[in-house]
Amino acid sequence: MADKIVRVAWTASVQDGQYSSAVFMSPDGQWGVRNVNTQEVIVPAGTALQKQGNLFVHDFPAPAGEQYEYYILFSGNLDNPTGTSTQYPAQARVHDVVFSAFDWSDYRTLGGVRRLVVELSGRYDLLRDPENDDWTDDRGLLTFYVNEAQKWLDMRFTMPKHPASLYKRVPAGAGMVTMQHARFVLNVEELKDTGETVGIPWMTHYNGLAPEQELETSQTLPEASGSIYFGKHWDTYSPITSIWIQPENRDRVIIVRASFFTRELKNASDRSYWTVQHPRLLAQTVMYLFEIPMRNSQGVKDLFEPIMDELIKAYHDYCAELAAGPAEHWMMRS
Repeated sequence: MADKIVRVAWTASVQDGQYSSAVFMSPDGQWGVRNVNTQEVIVPAGTALQKQGNLFVHDFPAPAGEQYEYYILFSGNLDNPTGTSTQYPAQARVHDVVFSAFDWSDYRTLGGVRRLVVELSGRYDLLRDPENDDWTDDRGLLTFYVNEAQKWLDMRFTMPKHPASLYKRVPAGAGMVTMQHARFVLNVEELKDTGETVGIPWMTHYNGLAPEQELETSQTLPEASGSIYFGKHWDTYSPITSIWIQPENRDRVIIVRASFFTRELKNASDRSYWTVQHPRLLAQTVMYLFEIPMRNSQGVKDLFEPIMDELIKAYHDYCAELAAGPAEHWMMRS
C-alpha cells in the first residue's frame, strides 16, 4: 500500500505582524517530525515549511494509520504595532500531533489484523480509542503479539517456499556474515564475476569469549570488538544471526540461502503472507498466545485445535501444488 501524503499547515502571528519563517525543530534539535509509536524520524530537524499566503505548509509521505508528532519553530522580529519600543518574541515554538488516515476495515494489513483481534476477542482496551474509530496501537503490545504469532505460524508450517537468498558484500579480511530474521541457514555460496555460484565452507558463528569480558575485549582488542566476543552481533535493533566463513584478502559477494521468518510488520499498512492469505488464522493465533500467560488451559486448547486444522488444510494445498502436472515436469531436489 502506497504511503499517504500528510499535510501540516499553520499560521503564526502576533497582533498585526506575522512570523517570517518556520522550520521543524524539536527542543533537543534532533528531529522535526517522528512516528509517535516507533520514534522513527520522518522529517529531519531544520526542514523548512513553505509560505503559502498566510500559511506555513509542509507535505510529507508517511505510512497510513500512524500518529506523527512535530515541533515547529517560528522566527522573525515582530515590532509592536502600537509603536512602543517593546518587541514581541523573536521565536515561538508549537507542538502538535497529526494522524495519517487509514482504512481500518482492510483486514489484510497489520492495522486490519489488530482490529480483527480486538473485535473477535472483545479486548478493546488493547488499542487507543476504538469507539471513535481510532484503532492505533499506541502501546505497541498488540503489534508485538502479531509479529510473534507470525513467527509461531512460520515454525509450525515449515514449507519449501520459505527459503530465500540473501546477497551480501563481504570486505577483504572479514569472516562474519550477519543476517536478520533468519531461522536457519541451508547453504552459502560465492557469486563469481562470471555469474557462476560456487559453494563455500561455512559454520555457525560461535563467538569464543564470555559476555562479562566485553569491556576487557573492547579495550585490549578494539579492532575486533565488533565480532570477536559473544553476543555483540545481537546488540542491535533487529534480531541478527551470523555465520562464519574463511576470510580472504579480497572483496566478495556471498549468497546466504536460509529459511527466514516472515518479515516483521511495523506500520499499519504493512502486509505479509499471513495477513493477506490467512488474516483470520493470524488473529486467532494472536488470541492463542494471549491465553498462555493468563494460564487459561482450556482457552489454549480451544484455540490450538482449530489453528492446527487450518494449517493442515494450507499444507494440503501446498502438497497438491507439488503433485500437480505430468511427471516429466517434476524436478529432483538434492
